[in-house]
Amino acid sequence: MRCAKGTRIIILDDRALLAEQKLIPMAMAVGHINQRLFQEQLRQDTNIVAVTAEVMDPHSAAVLLGYGCIAIYPWLLYATGLELCEKKQLSAKEIRDSLNNIYAALTKGLLKIMSKMGISTVSSYRNAALFDVIGLDRQLVESCFKGSVALIPGLTLQDLELRIEKNHLKHFSENFMEPVYPLEIGGFFRDNPGFEYHDFSSQVVTQLHRFAEIRNRDEYLKFRDMISGRGSASSAIS
Repeated sequence: MRCAKGTRIIILDDRALLAEQKLIPMAMAVGHINQRLFQEQLRQDTNIVAVTAEVMDPHSAAVLLGYGCIAIYPWLLYATGLELCEKKQLSAKEIRDSLNNIYAALTKGLLKIMSKMGISTVSSYRNAALFDVIGLDRQLVESCFKGSVALIPGLTLQDLELRIEKNHLKHFSENFMEPVYPLEIGGFFRDNPGFEYHDFSSQVVTQLHRFAEIRNRDEYLKFRDMISGRGSASSAIS
């Protein structure tokens, strides 16, 4: 790795996403560059700043800080907050207060995460790599998240490349429904059929309410089977 003479700040910006240009996940980019800087004995001379849409909650910010970021600008989080404020036709002062609330919530969430590890300052948390990695290949963890333990190895760099390629193609080349649904809703934050599985899905909660209301053994057995076989197709309510 070579840094231009006098370089003190490295800015990683994922707003460069285009139909012709894919992106490396920000946590991987930060972690790998951080390790290369250490290897080249340049880490003490440089700062890494992440301008990213991937930070939507305190945990995502904590990951970037834990692997070397000195500052984070969650541009999509602020842009989403601003759009919601404009839809409500809030005044300029109310918009500023709302954006400050987003910043405060993110900051308090980070402080809570650090406090669980007995850490009181961001400088002590930075580069600490206090995470357990689940679902990534050990070689990838060594390259990007050195210092963390790969509890359950999984995806390799090639696997991640295929996923990135698939998602990029889906949204830029095959999105025939874009005029109707510009963005895919997804299922990471809420239960949505066809996406990520959630233990406490709408079907499970509905069946629990049904049993509580009827108090029938058959309804209880249905609920029990859904919990025992969660994640399988048979756990859904017919």
